[in-house]
Amino acid sequence: MKIQKLACDLQVHPFGNKIKAIDILRQMERNGLDLVCLLDFSWHKLVDLYTVMFANEELDFYYKVDMNFSKKTYRFINKKTRKRLFIILGREVAPLDQSWHILSIGVTYIQNLHSVEGIIDEILEKGGIPIFDHPYVDACPSHRFRDISSEKELELTHVCSKYLNRIALEWNGLLIPWVRSIMPNGYDDLANKKTSVLAEILRMPLVATTDLHAWNRRMLKPLGTARIVISSGNIDENNALDCLKRHILEGHFKTNKKYVSFLHFLEVFLHSDWLKRK
Repeated sequence: MKIQKLACDLQVHPFGNKIKAIDILRQMERNGLDLVCLLDFSWHKLVDLYTVMFANEELDFYYKVDMNFSKKTYRFINKKTRKRLFIILGREVAPLDQSWHILSIGVTYIQNLHSVEGIIDEILEKGGIPIFDHPYVDACPSHRFRDISSEKELELTHVCSKYLNRIALEWNGLLIPWVRSIMPNGYDDLANKKTSVLAEILRMPLVATTDLHAWNRRMLKPLGTARIVISSGNIDENNALDCLKRHILEGHFKTNKKYVSFLHFLEVFLHSDWLKRK
């Protein structure tokens, strides 16, 4: 069956055991989403989380569930409305020095963590979609998401140039400009703007994600605040990951850039371990 449209949020982080797949599916339907990517930072935690998340009798009652294991893709068919929904698994991964964050869409286990280029190569070899996550914000924990240095800007341009037409950049819905502008030394409000400029200069695809972090069902409400929409009218539901990859890398999508509310940002901030970092 061909699908006319896919509204996608490519970065969703569920934490703990209070969120089930059916909670995500219901929020997707409320918010007009067709596809989300669930990402985690640890492979072992991810396995435990999704084992709990998808083992749910209520889910089986309301949805028909199919999984393409090799593509890490779940397809859900609402038994009442026949609407198709997709969840693709992945991972937010960083090299050992934590210098960058890469969204690994459709690939959950990465072995080569010695460099960002090694990570990208492995994702590509396994058929996934590598996306530079908040590239102008320093991912190293000791730097607390400050702006990257000029040296790292040069490295970013070099890596992007090397992988043109094979990777994408990300516009991040958590990087609220006015919040960053009032933070102390090392922060500015231009992170997303710089990413947009780089994407335009290098003619790279730029995807918008909410970067949703949720510890409970209520925190799922902003799902899809930032999103991309694919409207080709020729999307094969049996190959959702491959279709997503093709449309992203060819630039055949529309981007909805919108920031989460400050209240949601604040709740994420208070739930995270950011305050504990040295």
